[in-house]
Amino acid sequence: MSGSLWRNSDFVKMWTGESVSLFGTYITQLAFPLTAILALDATASEVGFINAARFAPFLLIPLFAGVWVDRHRRKPVLLAARAGCAVALCAVPLAQTSGLLSIALMCVIAFVIGSLGVVDQIAYQAFVPSVVPKDQLVRANSGFMGSESVASVAGPGVAGLLIAAITAPVALLVNAASFVFSTVMLLFVRAEEEKPAPPDGDKRVFAQILLGMRLTLGNRVLVSLIGWSGTYNFFHSGAFTLVVIFLVDELGVGAGSVGVVFAVGGVGALLGAVAARRAGDRWGVGRTMVGAMAVAAAPWLLVAFAHDALTGVLVFGAVLFVNGLGETASNIHSLSLRQSVIPPELLGTVMGGMRFLIWGLIPVGSLLGGVLGTAIGLRPALLLCAAGMIAACAWPLATKLFRIRSAEDVTLTLTR
Repeated sequence: MSGSLWRNSDFVKMWTGESVSLFGTYITQLAFPLTAILALDATASEVGFINAARFAPFLLIPLFAGVWVDRHRRKPVLLAARAGCAVALCAVPLAQTSGLLSIALMCVIAFVIGSLGVVDQIAYQAFVPSVVPKDQLVRANSGFMGSESVASVAGPGVAGLLIAAITAPVALLVNAASFVFSTVMLLFVRAEEEKPAPPDGDKRVFAQILLGMRLTLGNRVLVSLIGWSGTYNFFHSGAFTLVVIFLVDELGVGAGSVGVVFAVGGVGALLGAVAARRAGDRWGVGRTMVGAMAVAAAPWLLVAFAHDALTGVLVFGAVLFVNGLGETASNIHSLSLRQSVIPPELLGTVMGGMRFLIWGLIPVGSLLGGVLGTAIGLRPALLLCAAGMIAACAWPLATKLFRIRSAEDVTLTLTR
């Protein structure tokens, strides 16, 4: 067993920068759609287009980004991606002050931020094992997701206040500043990364992508994770596209109260991060992942009971609380499992492939959520998405994913 995780100065620096960056990200999660709704009077379909543009990069570039990450040291890639996100976020308030802000421009900015985010997250997940010993990956991921949970508590609440005080576009500057801080903290991380070996003459980009896909699709556990998570994300992204506009336009909830709703959801996520390791030790990785995600999906059916501002705040507070608790506990073990069993030299490639297969459905779900909200109404569309999230749990049940006790139960066969 390695020493205390919190005595690892590189981890502490990385965790501190990531925590601040996550705080800003949760401000943007609320400020970006509210900018479209309040400043541009966006419809449900237009919010869907913006969300689809933000997540479209997960469909277009993760396979190539994963290979690229594996062929470079991960730290410089992280530095460039986070600095780029800071610059892109500044474009929204600048466009507003110059009178150039539009739905189309917000889609472009969202796409740029999403593209940099794809590279950032693949490089970050591949870099963590260089900073943290394998036996501490669950603790490290719990620490990162615990920070995300705290940020999700404070971020939306602060975002609501900032939006009320200085408008939504200007609030995005706070996230830009958080990316600058995260970039500076990464500069002080001294963990040594092995220089990636140059690719063999016959190991071209597509050959490496195919190698990663064979490794991924040749293992029933990873296939089950992909099918389950992809289906869940498809419907979850549709629901999240509709949440803010449903609260604001249909139920009359103010920006500050919307922030409170999302903050309550963050409390649940924090509890999920705290409980994840203990739950995994007691029930096993598989049962914890599957049970936690089922818990995350079911409360969305409560949307049927939200009929005014008060019930909207209460219902969606409860929904996001339980959703955050279940999602976080499940994701910690899912990510740690992948980081433990995937060969280090292919970590970026496989993570990119899984991100393509899992997250590639998010822009489609976001777009469909917006279209359904306009076509059949916001409430029926939300309930349809809730049913889809629950149905996603059939994947791990059918493939017996719940029987996995630990990473040692998963064997990956690498065929070169």
